[in-house]
Amino acid sequence: MKLVKVIQGIALALIVLFPVLSLAESVPLSRVVDALETPFRGETEPGTAIKTFEARFHQQSLIASLEQMQEGGGNVQVKFTGPDKARTARVMFRWIYATPSTQEIVSDGATVWVYLPENQQVLKTSLKTDSTSHQENPMLFLTGLGNLSKEFAISWANPQQDDHGNFVLALQPKIPSTMVQSLHLTVAKDAVLTARKGKAPVFPLVSVHLSDGNGNSTRIDFTDVRVNLELSESLFTFKIPEGVEVVSPQDVEPGF
Repeated sequence: MKLVKVIQGIALALIVLFPVLSLAESVPLSRVVDALETPFRGETEPGTAIKTFEARFHQQSLIASLEQMQEGGGNVQVKFTGPDKARTARVMFRWIYATPSTQEIVSDGATVWVYLPENQQVLKTSLKTDSTSHQENPMLFLTGLGNLSKEFAISWANPQQDDHGNFVLALQPKIPSTMVQSLHLTVAKDAVLTARKGKAPVFPLVSVHLSDGNGNSTRIDFTDVRVNLELSESLFTFKIPEGVEVVSPQDVEPGF
């Protein structure tokens, strides 16, 4: 009787596991990329587009020079606008870190502010699309979600799926970058398998894993995601607190 139960258990495991193993083989890479990019394109129909999202995030960063792992987390809000008649589009974002220390990264689509309250400093930098600094900025994956294939060569990662059956993509910058050497994006299987006309959009990003040319890496996992909320543009304009020093990128060491 015990042997029968063991055989039944193995058979059940194979039945459950087989669809997961065969899913990546049956879903073409182009379909996963399309499910990732389409919600963020300007021409996507309103019913299936993602214009805003809000989520909790957990971040793990490996600092190679210190051989140290740092963890943090908080809330992120993002708003996509445009393109307008001038064919311009903006991506505004607001990352609020609650741990390990308070920090804010805010952008109105033209300027990025990184505020460190404990240092009484805010780093202010420009996000001009034709500047070298923009090409080097690791936030490129976020500001270009609607057209990642323009900036990156995209292929399957190894393995192609995580333990939950979500799809994993490997991205290599087409223009060499010291800040972004490689990028792995985990795409929600529900976003791929339910990506149909007329369906409400499913936020496709489960996690982001970025590595730079110095051996540093950062992984960000998204949870409790809500899409298409009403987010005021005023949220994405940083107001410099009294007594806080404004510094430029030349005054600090690069990093993500």
